[in-house]
Amino acid sequence: MKIFGPNSRLSGTHHWWWQRLSAISLIPLSLWFVFSILSQLNSNYADVIKWVSSAPVTLLLILFFCAVFYHAKLGLEVIAEDYIHNPSILALSKALIKTTVILGALVSVIAIIKISFFTS
Repeated sequence: MKIFGPNSRLSGTHHWWWQRLSAISLIPLSLWFVFSILSQLNSNYADVIKWVSSAPVTLLLILFFCAVFYHAKLGLEVIAEDYIHNPSILALSKALIKTTVILGALVSVIAIIKISFFTS
């Protein structure tokens, strides 16, 4: 986040809005996820695979994990900006946060797609 420069007043606001929007989107997605997982507790492997393979569940799982990782990225960046004062270490930390979050989201989405389309 730039402090000075073009539109410097708006860069923090932009980040703040995306953090709030991702948090708001996570409320219904998290409730759905928890209740869905709880409903599958007594299911066997084949039933869970069948459940994950349904189109609405696949879409909601992908949305949930993308929202979780995006919200985590935004929050971790704020923590890094608040507590890391060395610009080079801050840049490295933000790059590591972004890389880790992208990899986590990518692995999650690939796993969901693999279960949904390639597991019988």
